[in-house]
Amino acid sequence: HNLELPDLELLITEVIDTVRAREREVQDKDGRWFSLRVRPYLTLDNKVDGAVLMLVDINDLKRSELAITSAREYAENIIGTMREPLVVLDPDLRVESVNRAFYRTFGVTPADTIGKFIYELGNRQWDIPEFRTLLEEILPQSQAIEDFEVERDFEHLGRRSMLLNARRMYSHTGIHGRIVLAIEDITVRKQTEEKLRDSEQRFTRFMEHLPGLAWIKDADGRYVYANDAAEKAFRTPRRALYGKSDHEIFPQETAARFAANDRQALDESSM
Repeated sequence: HNLELPDLELLITEVIDTVRAREREVQDKDGRWFSLRVRPYLTLDNKVDGAVLMLVDINDLKRSELAITSAREYAENIIGTMREPLVVLDPDLRVESVNRAFYRTFGVTPADTIGKFIYELGNRQWDIPEFRTLLEEILPQSQAIEDFEVERDFEHLGRRSMLLNARRMYSHTGIHGRIVLAIEDITVRKQTEEKLRDSEQRFTRFMEHLPGLAWIKDADGRYVYANDAAEKAFRTPRRALYGKSDHEIFPQETAARFAANDRQALDESSM
C-alpha cells in the first residue's frame, strides 16, 4: 500500500486482539484522503482469524470539510481581532457568538451571552423599540442596514450613542440565516462634533458682529468664510465666494491688489 500510516500493523493487531473494529482517516503518499476501516475477520465458528481492511475514497468530502474549516477559522480570526463589538445571531435572534471586544465593552461573560435571546442581554438593555424595529421590521426587508443609531443608558457604561450595522446572511436554500451585527460606540465622536458645532456657532457670531470686513482663506487662497460686511462690500453672495480665489471672482486689477494685501499680511504675521 502507499498509505501514510506507519502504525498500520499495530492497528491491525489491536483490532484482532480486542475484537473491536477501528476506523481512521488516512492519506496516501499522493495526498488523497481515505476512510480506513479495520474489522476483525470471524470464521464460521466465530473465531478471530485475521482482519479485513476496507478503504473508502473520501477525498472530495475531506477537501470540502477542510476548506469549510479553514474558511470558518479565517472568519473567526478576523472577527476576533476587530476592535468594535460584534455579535452573530441565529435566525431566532439568539446569540451564537460574539468577539472579545463585545465582552470587554459591555462587561459580560460567555455564560451571560451565548445562547441568550438578544433582548435579554445586559439586564435587557437591548430591549428597546428602535433596536426591535431594526431586527424585526427593517432587516427582513433589506439584506443590510448601515449606520442605524441608538442612544440609551447601557449597564456598566451609562448613556451611550451606538451606531449599528447589520447584515442578514442567507443559507444555500435561500431562507433567512444568521445576522451579523457590528456595534460602534460613537458617544465621544458625537460629543466632539457637538463641541465643534458650538465653537463654529460662537465663531460665526463673533465674525458677524465685527464692525469691519472679515473673511478667511485657506492655504491656497480660496475663501472659506466671509462675514456680512464683506458680502456687501464685495457685492457677491458669500456662498458664491466659498471655494474660489480672488482671480476667479474679481477683475484682474482688483484680484492683484487683494493678492498683494494677502502677501503683506503674511509677511507681517511671520515677523
